[in-house]
Amino acid sequence: ANPTEFSGLQDSYAYNNSYIPAQEYLASRGIDISNRSDAVKGLCWGLSSLFGSSGWKKFVGGVSDGYDRNGTYHYLSEGYDWPGAGLTNDMTDREFVTKLCNYVVENVSVFYKGQPQYHQGWENRYRNELKDCLAFITQHEQDAEASKPVPAPDPEPKPEVTPAPVPVPN
Repeated sequence: ANPTEFSGLQDSYAYNNSYIPAQEYLASRGIDISNRSDAVKGLCWGLSSLFGSSGWKKFVGGVSDGYDRNGTYHYLSEGYDWPGAGLTNDMTDREFVTKLCNYVVENVSVFYKGQPQYHQGWENRYRNELKDCLAFITQHEQDAEASKPVPAPDPEPKPEVTPAPVPVPN
């Protein structure tokens, strides 16, 4: 097998079966990430890949299964609507990743209480994801600022011409 081709096929599969559905799901909730930074897109893609197309909805809001804050398990068939992190379309990328990562860290052990062996790893992952996302956003902002065209300086003012004195006849 050709490793480059295989890698491309994997990327294409993951993009089409994980990222695109995540983007479309958020759009259905009024959140458009299509023009946001790669940090936002990657964070959403990663959550959807790790927790599945249903499980990630606990974090972004929507119907899913799992344990709520009271320890009650909700089956998917119940249609329990998780509130999620409270993401909105008008958040900056920085606000979006901060709110989502912090919500994952604060809630993953509640929502997945039946998998305690993973809690610390998930919490650490999303603490680190937040740092990485914020660093990426900062770099993106700096690159955008550096690539802005420098405005042309104002032209030097032309010296004022003093009219020559007109001779006065005697």
